[in-house]
Amino acid sequence: MLPPGRSAMESADSPHGPIDVFKSVVESSASIFGAHGQQELFRMVMYRDIDDVLGYYEFQVYVRTDLLPEFNQIRY
Repeated sequence: MLPPGRSAMESADSPHGPIDVFKSVVESSASIFGAHGQQELFRMVMYRDIDDVLGYYEFQVYVRTDLLPEFNQIRY
């Protein structure tokens, strides 16, 4: 199990048992049966439009100089 803060739980006091997780999934899935939920799902699938701000992590990749030619040949 992921520690709080690394998952959807904001704190260790949040309910996080299997039944609580199942209830959360059902509640999230039930939102697509309404007109607003269907509109959001359509916009997300068709236009990749997400209402929430996505987070990011900055990172650096260090490559040994003898492996640099192989690394540069990788197709991203």
